[in-house]
This record gives sequence, structure tokens and C-alpha cells, in this order.
Amino acid sequence: MSSSETQTPRATAQPSIEELLSTKLSITSFRVDGAQRTKASLLQRVLQPVLSTGGHFEGVISDVSQAVDRLAATNCFKGVDAFIDHDKHNPSAATVDFTVSEKSGVQLTTGTSIDSTCERDASLEGSLSLRNVCGVADTLRFTLAWMGGASASRSFSENPSNAFSASYKRPFVLGLDSAVFANGSFSQLNHTEASSYNLISRSVDSGIECPWGTFTLASSWRNLSDVLPTASQVIREDAKHSWKTSISHAVAVDSRDDAKMPSQGVFASLRHEHTLPFGDARYSSVEGSVQTHVPLVSHAVLSLCARGGVQVASKRAMIADRFFVGGGNSLRGFESRGIGPRDGKDAIGGDVFYTACAMLSVALPRQSLLWQLFRARVHAFINAGDVGEMSQLVESVGGVRVRGRGAREAADAVGRVMKEGARVAGGVGVALDTSVGRVEINLCQTVRRCGTDAARVGVQFGVSQSFL
Repeated sequence: MSSSETQTPRATAQPSIEELLSTKLSITSFRVDGAQRTKASLLQRVLQPVLSTGGHFEGVISDVSQAVDRLAATNCFKGVDAFIDHDKHNPSAATVDFTVSEKSGVQLTTGTSIDSTCERDASLEGSLSLRNVCGVADTLRFTLAWMGGASASRSFSENPSNAFSASYKRPFVLGLDSAVFANGSFSQLNHTEASSYNLISRSVDSGIECPWGTFTLASSWRNLSDVLPTASQVIREDAKHSWKTSISHAVAVDSRDDAKMPSQGVFASLRHEHTLPFGDARYSSVEGSVQTHVPLVSHAVLSLCARGGVQVASKRAMIADRFFVGGGNSLRGFESRGIGPRDGKDAIGGDVFYTACAMLSVALPRQSLLWQLFRARVHAFINAGDVGEMSQLVESVGGVRVRGRGAREAADAVGRVMKEGARVAGGVGVALDTSVGRVEINLCQTVRRCGTDAARVGVQFGVSQSFL
């Protein structure tokens, strides 16, 4: 072909994906449609940090994706969509339009909860939540809880334990991962079967949640009431009004794939509390827990968990503040408050405790009805625990030190005391994932107990919001 011939022009080359992602682009403005109750000031605080930086198109996509996640984290919206639109007059600028759909302002829920003491008592509760009350993703919640009394054998009609609480929580105070809260509660706990008294408590607390944990300032007015005529001397001495004011800090890490039916991951928590001079209680306490879940072959999981706590006080703490162990959520195979020191027939708790559990669980066949309805798992377990007086450990260690032995001998002495006092139980059962929480139905057999312990041989139930 002659060079003088006219050549056909080539089509304009389209930019590659790499070139498109590297195109300079910055977000100049954003708009949120559909936020009727949510204040613009909150949206500005949530979105501005991730949409105010310039860069390339790839970075803008990442920023918008992060912005969508931050909007979802407010728990105000049930749907969030985003659209990036180029500025017609400035090719390197873009605007972002968010379309949101707000959640209902009222929510009714039912479920279970576990108290923060080492007893791990479970309660059935119903709550009314008012969401986004002030337009800042805040929540006002009213909760009514029912508990079956002093033991699993007590019916709900026989003077059951109950509690009422009102709480307010406002997130994003210091950042996306922070919140302030305030709570007020009234509770009446029936401990007549195990300890011959009822505990009436009126409490208020407030605090802040942040990446470093939860910090709480609390105050409560307690009264040991309805003391039985057969109550022991220790119970009678504490049968009075008392005031407790304390500060506490709690922190937890959780990598479990599921809180109720975990198959892998680790959970660890630590909580310490110090009472203040304003009140009758005088002590410091530390509680911790750790659990790990290891997947094995054929959908089998090995779960190992341990909990423990210690309380330091200049004199014996009041019974309302002491540790108690026993029950389906605390130590399987024993009744609520079933182990530990007693005065007569009354459980009076201790100032140091521990529990440990090993469980091997296997998922039921996926074709089975129990799996399809409740993700049921069968398991075998063995657990051990004890609750007692710190003075016993101090006496054992002190005796070793007096004889001039070292730290290793002292540790052996502590281990010997723990081994001698350990209560052990094992069994088999099934765990169900239900709408009210994790439900365990276990067949228990006590392996080791002391003469005054209240063992639970046979069927035992446990209900909780997470694996315990």
C-alpha cells in the first residue's frame, strides 16, 4: 500500500482499571437523604473524618465504603446506599449522595441476661427501647426481668426474684468507639432457699465506654429483708441497710465466631472494682475469665474455659458483696450457691473463687430437626471449682514462709489447698440456640463434693446469652 493512501484512524483507547483507580479525585461535598429524626450534626461528625481527605479514585471508593459502615454503626438505619457523582465543572472533584432508611423508633425485645456476679444467675427479660430519642443515635431502654427464685426447682409463682431498670446511652461522644451511659435499677433477689434472706437493692450508675474498656461509677442502697427465723448468725448480723459506692473498670476481647455456639476463637475479660469512702462497703476485687474454642474433625469442638476472682478487705465483706458459686451457669452439677463456706445451713460465700470447665461438643447432623431449628450440639463436659476464704491461702503460704522455703513451695501449697477443696462434676447434654439465648439441658453426675455441698445429680437446665 502506497504511503500516500489515507490511513483509517484508530479508535480512542479506553483507560485501564489501574489508570481509572489512580485518577486524582477528591470529595467536595456529601448529602444524606432520608434522615428524618437523625440530626445533621451527628451525620457530620460521623462522615466528615472519612470524607474530608483527597486522593485517588481508589481511595475515594474506600472512604465511601468506610462511611457506609460508620452510618450502619450508628444503629439508626436499616439500609444505607451511596452514589458517587462527578462534578461536571471539575473532573477531579466528586459529590457523594447517601440514601438511608431509618429504623423504627420503638423496639420490643425478649431474651435472657446474666448478672455480673460469679453466680451467673440467668433471668428472662422483656425490654422497651426508644431509639434515636434526641436524634443523636441515643437509646432509652426500660427492662423488666424475672428470675425463678433461689434455685432452679423454685417456680416463678413462689416469691420470684425480679428487677426493673431504666437506662440511657449516647454513643459517639469522644469518637465512633465511645459512648456515655446512665442507669437506674430496682431489684429484689430471693436467696431464702440457700441463704435465708431476700436482697432488695436500689442502684444508680453512670460511665463511659471506650476502646480501653468500660469505666463506671456506681452507688447502691441494699437491704437484707425477709430474713427467715432459722437464719444463721452471719445472716442476722448483715440483716440491715447498707450503702455501697464504687468505681470499676471492665475490659474484654472476643474473637469467637459466635457468642452462643462458638466453634473457634478466644474470649477474655477482666473486671476490677474498688469501693469509695462514701458508704459501708470497704473492699477491692478483681474477676477474670478466659475461654478458647478449638475446632477438631467432623464438626467437633474442644472448649476450655476458666474463671476466677479475689476480694481484699480489712474485715469480712458483707454477704451481699461476697462470691458465690454453683448452678447451671456457674458450676454445672451443683445447685445455685451450692458449694463453699456455710454458717449452719446458710451459704455465706467467700472472698476467693475459681471455676474451670472442659467441654467436647459435636454438631448434630444437619438433616436433623434439632439442627435445623436450634443448631443443636451434643456435648460431654467436666468442670471443677471452689469458693472459700483468702485467709486459708494466706495461712498456707505463711506456714511455708515461716519454715524458710521459697516461692515454689508456696505455690505448691496454694495448689494443694485448691486441689483439696475442688468440687468436680461431669455429664453429657445438648445445647440449643434459641431466641432467648443458649439453652443447655444436661445430665449431671457429681464426682467430688464436700459434706455440706448441695449437688445437682440428674437433669439440670441453664440459659445464657453466651457460652459459659
